[in-house]
Amino acid sequence: MSNKIPKHDKVIKSIGSKVQYYRKMKGFTQEELANKINKTVETISNVERGIFGVKIETLFDLSEALQIELSDLFVDVKVKQGSKSAKRIKDIINKISAQNDDTIAAIDKVVSEICRVAEEKS
Repeated sequence: MSNKIPKHDKVIKSIGSKVQYYRKMKGFTQEELANKINKTVETISNVERGIFGVKIETLFDLSEALQIELSDLFVDVKVKQGSKSAKRIKDIINKISAQNDDTIAAIDKVVSEICRVAEEKS
């Protein structure tokens, strides 16, 4: 018998850790998130720990409550362990993603200009 974790278990655990990450980034408790999606705290806890799979409807509710794209729960963002700048960039992206479209467009212009100036200097 293999000690390998089945792929679907890895996905369930990965989604759970992302839910927990984004919940904490938004400053929500498990109870607050549970209330936002009409689920129990136990459900949120089980999702975050990867105890069981999650219905797609619940994933949609979670992404809406956390103000993230549904795909964010499936995409692995590789961050070098101990890399402060990579973690900081990830945190900045999460903060930006919570903004409205006009604010994001303004941020995009500012970042584009900063990158243009930086390229000219190098």
